[in-house]
Amino acid sequence: MSLLSVPKTGSQVMNALAVYRFLTPEQMAYELGISTHGYLQKKLLRKLRLMKPQIIGHVDHGRKEGSFSYYLKKKGAEAVARSQGVPLTSISFPKGNSVNFGDEFEHRAAIVSSHIAFRKWAQRESVGVDFFHPDFESFKGRKEIGHAVSRAQVRYGRFSFMADAIARFTHKKKHRLCFWEIHHTTNPKAIAYKLDQHIYAIHEEAWKNQFQHHAANFVLSIHWRKATMQTTMNHLMKVHDFETFLPLFHFNTISRIKQDFASGWQMANRVNSPLFLS
Repeated sequence: MSLLSVPKTGSQVMNALAVYRFLTPEQMAYELGISTHGYLQKKLLRKLRLMKPQIIGHVDHGRKEGSFSYYLKKKGAEAVARSQGVPLTSISFPKGNSVNFGDEFEHRAAIVSSHIAFRKWAQRESVGVDFFHPDFESFKGRKEIGHAVSRAQVRYGRFSFMADAIARFTHKKKHRLCFWEIHHTTNPKAIAYKLDQHIYAIHEEAWKNQFQHHAANFVLSIHWRKATMQTTMNHLMKVHDFETFLPLFHFNTISRIKQDFASGWQMANRVNSPLFLS
């Protein structure tokens, strides 16, 4: 199967799925600007889904009309790899149970939206992106206790935890490693516990061995609600010795970064963050 047999807009959809793994019609239309929502929803995606052999699949989240996520099937991933002249291993597509979202639909959609906004910023600023690994992307062929190992797993000593995503990029001639956390909860204790794990991992210099990255890593704490973000920042400023880690933690809301990824970042002391500024 070749992408030459797919409409031009269909090729754009498939190339986008190869980067972002899962996309809703809303993300394709409003965040990536591939085509109009009506055309994607009512015509193109249905046409692609019914092609033989199957090149894309979809997950119905059952929440409301149109709450679908689309993804590449293996034949679709092979077609994209051939068209780009790259090995299949460089194309992101899910396998097995990884298409089952459970109650993670909104959380995964937010990770993808932040990834889209991040790559828009990177393209605009000529930033080189080495990788972006969301928590739902696993190492190919690697399992522990019968389960796939996420590429967003952070390890230090005998301990490990899962970030929502990990990205490495080069900005202003500096190599940056950022750990994403997207907080859907309004429970400040749950958020503080997750950020405490990052503090300990930074203290143990976990990134040096795992990512061969010898500069400090940054933690991006992205919130659904501004009030929750501010409560979290206030809490961290009261933590003993947090000032040591202050420059490494940066805060924003999901709505703000979807508008412009580089804007609105703050450190816990309410000072504007320069991390993504030109």
